[in-house]
Amino acid sequence: EDLLFPAMVQKGIPQENGPVGMMLYEHEQGRNFVKGMADNIIRYKEGHREAINVIYQNMTGYVELLRNHIMKENNILFRMADQVLTLNEQEVLVKKFEFEEQQVENAERRRKYLSMLDELTGVYS
Repeated sequence: EDLLFPAMVQKGIPQENGPVGMMLYEHEQGRNFVKGMADNIIRYKEGHREAINVIYQNMTGYVELLRNHIMKENNILFRMADQVLTLNEQEVLVKKFEFEEQQVENAERRRKYLSMLDELTGVYS
């Protein structure tokens, strides 16, 4: 999102009303689904049993979003990136991706999401 999309926009792929804009919108939707799950897990643990329905709605929405989103990435977005980015530009991006994955903030974010998954597993197992 922070590396590939700007590179594609710089190469002439429109951010608004195009695949990059759609991916950004869907990323935000995904974050909202995850937040909905996390917030309602807390509510459920506090005794609000009706929160289980909201957790379920967010889970099913997230699954559906991911299925469609990944298909769009694989069949549209990444193919467009292959067309507009040179091999050298792609190699530079891969190095940037690897660097970002090693950063403390991203490692912490990954731990946070894994913790959320552990919480969900505890609720649903």
